[in-house]
Amino acid sequence: MDLMILDASFAPLGIVDTFESLQWTRSYYEVGSFELHTDLGWYDLLRQGKYVYRNDATELGVIEGFSYEQGQTTESLTVSGRFLECILEQRVIPQALELTGTAETICRTLVDQMAIHPTDAQRVIPKLKLGEERGLGIETTCQCEGQTLLEKLQELCRSQELSFSLRYDYQQDEIVFDVWQGKDRTQTQQENGWAVFSRGQENVLTSDYSIDEQDYRNFAYVVGEAEEGQTPVCVTVDLSNGDSRRELYVDASNVKREVDGQTMSKEDYLQALRQKGLEALDEYRKVEAYNHTIDPNANLVYKQHYDLGDICTVIQEKMEIWAEKRIEEIREAVEANGVTIEVTFGEDYVSLKKAIKREVKA
Repeated sequence: MDLMILDASFAPLGIVDTFESLQWTRSYYEVGSFELHTDLGWYDLLRQGKYVYRNDATELGVIEGFSYEQGQTTESLTVSGRFLECILEQRVIPQALELTGTAETICRTLVDQMAIHPTDAQRVIPKLKLGEERGLGIETTCQCEGQTLLEKLQELCRSQELSFSLRYDYQQDEIVFDVWQGKDRTQTQQENGWAVFSRGQENVLTSDYSIDEQDYRNFAYVVGEAEEGQTPVCVTVDLSNGDSRRELYVDASNVKREVDGQTMSKEDYLQALRQKGLEALDEYRKVEAYNHTIDPNANLVYKQHYDLGDICTVIQEKMEIWAEKRIEEIREAVEANGVTIEVTFGEDYVSLKKAIKREVKA
């Protein structure tokens, strides 16, 4: 595997064709990261570089850190950073905005207004453009102010089980923003090939499972502004899906009825409160993970039969666990003895439309 090093203008500087190891961690909801271990001979090239480009990956690494280590007989260099989505952290939402539409539409609007066609030309992120719209997400209304662009996009996408990416097109010299969603590869559908991970399928080398429900909440009371002479509006958001209710109180008094001189309709205001509840509940999910080291030579081929964001069937025979899980992280470890693929599955997958029961109290 060769790594092309690009400068701040995305011009190629050279290629790193030998290294000790490369850890390339892809994440569905968070910004992915990388860590490259190599010898000091590549120092000058990597110190001048800004980006790490792989022609076999959709992610582009942004060089953010260096460390040097000297042993008795060896010298080594570690270069680390995050993927290109991290540049969206460099833009904030400076004033209150009220946006209505699908999560995808709102994300595209925010990127366009904050980084592609902002009123202040100095805020433009060079080469950035919107990709093809896919029609993802459900209708909602949200208000945002003061957060970074990255934080708000993450909140919106996670609340509807979506993801987003900044893909650098080397041939066109463009950065393309896309909202996307992993494929359903469970046995209850016929559109995509099934992906089942278990010892019985002989595609799992090692596995571990953990769960922590201490902070888990699945039902929110979202309390907004009070109309004159009345009690505050309270919206409930129910994600319990038949489980025992675990309640959360959400102070949404910062969700305003009037934004930029315009008064929201009652329905839009209730939607904005509900979105606030969804985002708050996202911070109180079950901490549950299945971590598997996948055999790359088994029946399922990485990026062909399964990939980041896909919903797969996970079976742990000894624990008698059978679940449909979304792949939330994939860690590729490239070393001299080959490639290791470690997959982290998230919590049980439930269709968003089935999971959300909305009850509004005025």
